[in-house]
Amino acid sequence: TALAGIFSAWRQAIADKVRADQQAGSEQDTDPQRFAALAVATYSGAMSMAKTAQDSAVLRDCLNALEQGVSSARAKRRRRVL
Repeated sequence: TALAGIFSAWRQAIADKVRADQQAGSEQDTDPQRFAALAVATYSGAMSMAKTAQDSAVLRDCLNALEQGVSSARAKRRRRVL
């Protein structure tokens, strides 16, 4: 379907960005495909919830949760190295 193609393109773009970050020396422990799937699923679910509730706060909450998850993973990696 058209929507499946859109989701696939989003996942690919996100995974490509993670790979570029890895080549630049960051995000070494991140699986690009898995992170991309998580990001797209989170966003699409948040969009559905926000539309149903007629409230964009859900989108902000999900974005914050994704950012905190990435930050937390980075902090854990730093602690392992130290």
